[in-house]
Amino acid sequence: MIGPIGQWVIETACRQVNLWRQQGLKLYLSVNISGRQRDLGLDAQSLAATLKEIGFPANELVLEITEGMLLDNSNKTVDWLKSFSDLGVHLAIDDFGTGYSALSYLKRFPINMLKIDREFISEMTCDSEDILLVEAIISMARSLKLRLIAEGVETTEQRELLVQMGCEYLQGYLFCKLFLQTHLLLG
Repeated sequence: MIGPIGQWVIETACRQVNLWRQQGLKLYLSVNISGRQRDLGLDAQSLAATLKEIGFPANELVLEITEGMLLDNSNKTVDWLKSFSDLGVHLAIDDFGTGYSALSYLKRFPINMLKIDREFISEMTCDSEDILLVEAIISMARSLKLRLIAEGVETTEQRELLVQMGCEYLQGYLFCKLFLQTHLLLG
């Protein structure tokens, strides 16, 4: 079922983001994909057709893959991911640092961004080793000119520490909570 469900997710998410954009929100879209979807027909040609039909710009779509997908270090996987990159779609490694990271993957695969796993973020305010790991990932991403997103930001302290370390993009419950508080106060 992952083939049809994956296609439905991409189509539905693109349509929804287009609706929010019409309401004045400035957003881009990230969608998780799996290697299994490749075997079931997800390719650059079908994605390009979907994006064209919906009117969604390829350069505002991020396809997120896991580190596990990179373990299939085959030319077939590299070519599959490169075909999306050639469309203008961005590629991100989700949950970076929790799998079998190898720096050679960052060179071989057409990756544009890394997402630091929430596990490191949740513990970094009380565990100096996690702070060091996060700092190292931020430094590496900056050196490789990769966009970096910290996942699982839940506290103001985490946000402030990440901003101080130079992480430009953050996501997590803290922002949902702030958005809801602001929305409820204004609405």
